[in-house]
Amino acid sequence: MTLAPAFLAHAFGQTYTLPIPLWLFLFAAAAAVLLSFVVVSIFVDDRVPASAMPPQKSLGMLVPIGKVLGVVLLWLALVSGWTSQFRTGFITVSFWIIFMLGFTYLTAFVGNIWDVLNPFRTLIEWIEKLLGYQFKGEFSLPSKLSYLPALLIYFGLIWLELLSDGFGVNPNNLALLLTVYTVLTVATSAIFGKEQWLKNGEFFTQFFRLVSKVSPIRIADGKYSFRKPFSGLLEEEPVNLWLLLFVLFMLASTGFDGLKETLVFHNFAAHIPGFLTNRGYYLHLTVWMLLAPLVLLGIYVFFVWLMKVLSGTTQRTFDLACRFAFSLIPIAIAYNMAHYLSLLYNQLLTYNKFLFDPFDQGWNLFGLAHPNVPFNQMNVKVVWYSQIFLIIVGHIVAVYIAHRMALRAFPDKVQARRSQYPLLALMVVYTVGSLWIIGQAMSVASR
Repeated sequence: MTLAPAFLAHAFGQTYTLPIPLWLFLFAAAAAVLLSFVVVSIFVDDRVPASAMPPQKSLGMLVPIGKVLGVVLLWLALVSGWTSQFRTGFITVSFWIIFMLGFTYLTAFVGNIWDVLNPFRTLIEWIEKLLGYQFKGEFSLPSKLSYLPALLIYFGLIWLELLSDGFGVNPNNLALLLTVYTVLTVATSAIFGKEQWLKNGEFFTQFFRLVSKVSPIRIADGKYSFRKPFSGLLEEEPVNLWLLLFVLFMLASTGFDGLKETLVFHNFAAHIPGFLTNRGYYLHLTVWMLLAPLVLLGIYVFFVWLMKVLSGTTQRTFDLACRFAFSLIPIAIAYNMAHYLSLLYNQLLTYNKFLFDPFDQGWNLFGLAHPNVPFNQMNVKVVWYSQIFLIIVGHIVAVYIAHRMALRAFPDKVQARRSQYPLLALMVVYTVGSLWIIGQAMSVASR
């Protein structure tokens, strides 16, 4: 039997030869998702009385402690960034790796910790007390523009991470950007109102709120309660185009990052005029990154339209697209974890040298820094099978959630099952596509 070609795990740097051809992995993954639909459609029935909200318990002293801790961590990151003399440092690894990756995954498991730690909310509350009045806002944020600021910030953040040619990695630049962002968040909260801006405009609040919907723990307003895993995805529906695009960009941004690293993509892009120049490379990729969620939106809406046709419903296609959008969140989280698994692991191995010397002064606080830890420790075989597991589980959860949404959206169980065929086909395609991208991943030379 011919073995599949070797590939490089993302941000890992080791080759691994698959034990069987890649297409067999893709076939098995697609079969697993299809089989999960059969099981779910037979045994899951959501037409039962909704259970009451589980009892909430106070977080007590963890709330004020968390507020102070959030501000201290933000201050520590900013000071380390402003004072750093190196191209990378404490703020770089802490923000891009520990916060944007590790904290995101932690949120998916233990709930919306950001609701407690949020340093922007805490700073605003302190300023309110200092000035003696509440930030209720001078203007209202138009409902049609809700979530648009958060989406634009999301675009900018991913661009800084992937396409800024190192600008967003430099500690001084990152400190400047976070400082500006903090000031703008306080200012816009004063203009539009603290609650309205944080819930509808501020990126991190929106992002971690969506991620936490898969968690079995609900944290809000200083209280917590337990719930069934993933049930948070059923608690609300996006009724806004920008929130729908936000969810789709959670998928598209990771997919874009994976696709741009494949040899297939580079062979294709090499024929585009100007792509091989440094400026052309980042310009073309910026345009494609902006188009990625729009292309995904078109594909998603097409399959939702097929859902409308097959089910015979009179509901609008856009309403159905919003109604089922949150079923894509488990896929986005699972693919993100699969894509950045080795990167997070490797960076955690050497993080202590930044943690115990945050200001790049050559410190070794408490004698716990070990800068000579070998970088590549994780077995690439483990990476590959972990990626497969995460992607398949993410899609199976999405199938389950989508089916429960369908049972609520359509009065007849047969109609609900029929409506799911197009969405199931889309999820199978995305399962295969995600694994194919990971299987083709390659290291791209620094440009």
